[in-house]
Amino acid sequence: MLGYQDDEVANHLDEWCPFVHPDDFTQMWATIEAYLDKCILHYESIYRVCHKDGTYRWMVARAAALWDNNEQPYRMVGIYIDITDSKRIEPALQENEALLSAIFEVTKIGLCVTDEKGRFVRVNPSYCQLHGYTATELMGQHLTTVWPPDTHESSIKLHQALFDDDPTV
Repeated sequence: MLGYQDDEVANHLDEWCPFVHPDDFTQMWATIEAYLDKCILHYESIYRVCHKDGTYRWMVARAAALWDNNEQPYRMVGIYIDITDSKRIEPALQENEALLSAIFEVTKIGLCVTDEKGRFVRVNPSYCQLHGYTATELMGQHLTTVWPPDTHESSIKLHQALFDDDPTV
């Protein structure tokens, strides 16, 4: 994963420490110490590690210590999971989410988002104005709250069909 052969880096924590990005080392080491001091139950940390080609890769490190009879750690075993690609696309996803959120809030079209049971999880100001409710009043309420009673049955069927991807309704 990092381009090194088994004989190039010893299987010891001290040998791996120089490969951790300098900006991430303090956090990585603090998490290891907290785990070995039993302040946290599970070791998991995210940091950058230098690949043999000189680039840094983002890793999720998960590990478990083996303890002797005196409750002292004598070995730590773990894995690295390369999340570099995920880290690269995070900023673009955040930017897109912010843009969509801004559009959702300022559009003059009333928009709502419901969960699979038809309860509101998000409404925009136009939707609230259209139906005469505040967002706080609608959150968690069923979508039929804003519709005339004679449309409830057909509305519920339509909503369910959308979730079931049923084009016949």
